[in-house]
Amino acid sequence: MDKWFANKGQVVQVVCAVIAATISLMVWLAIPASSLLYYLALLAVMICLGSLVWMVSAAYTTEHLERTTRSSLIPTSPTSPMPSPPILSSPLDKLLPIAPIVLTNVACNIGGFWERNISGKDIRIIVHSIKKVREQDNYRADIEIRGAGSLHGGNDTQSISSARYWVNRTSTPFGSEPSMLFSIEIHPYGVTIFTLRVDHIDPKSNRVNLELCVVRGQPEVLDAKSG
Repeated sequence: MDKWFANKGQVVQVVCAVIAATISLMVWLAIPASSLLYYLALLAVMICLGSLVWMVSAAYTTEHLERTTRSSLIPTSPTSPMPSPPILSSPLDKLLPIAPIVLTNVACNIGGFWERNISGKDIRIIVHSIKKVREQDNYRADIEIRGAGSLHGGNDTQSISSARYWVNRTSTPFGSEPSMLFSIEIHPYGVTIFTLRVDHIDPKSNRVNLELCVVRGQPEVLDAKSG
């Protein structure tokens, strides 16, 4: 328990003040009111009582300040603010990709497949076979794609099933839209565009090189206003 008085000297001062006030009070009561000493004794009593009150008040104030200072110096454990939950503006925000555009080259042997998660979609590409295009010095590949959504082919492709096409080789991406596979999904909360092009076919090694592009992100929706 904290004490008001820091040392014995302060205790002695208070005791002496109490004794002096007591003696002055006794002298004041013993002297007749008509005597000059009566007023001097009364003044001594008031001085002693004032000194006593001042010493007690000073001791209490000092002790209170020391206690407050010690409390403020006690280290407190740092608290890290709780992370605020992310604000989702749409149900598909958590599906948005880290990179809005992904472009990659895929090498796949005939009879094999290539599989990877791209922009939140599990994509699997299967190369079933290849064959030479009639009356052309070119090859085409039988390609099946899973996980790309509703698939469509250009004018130079041939549909085998909803996710499987014959796709001609195109040596350059420029003007290759007729020989590309694509899938487009558009809604206010997200847009996904998937394209696939056959870049090279090696009939000797039965190896097919593909170029895959996936664009996925949240569009900026503009309100149409009539003029």
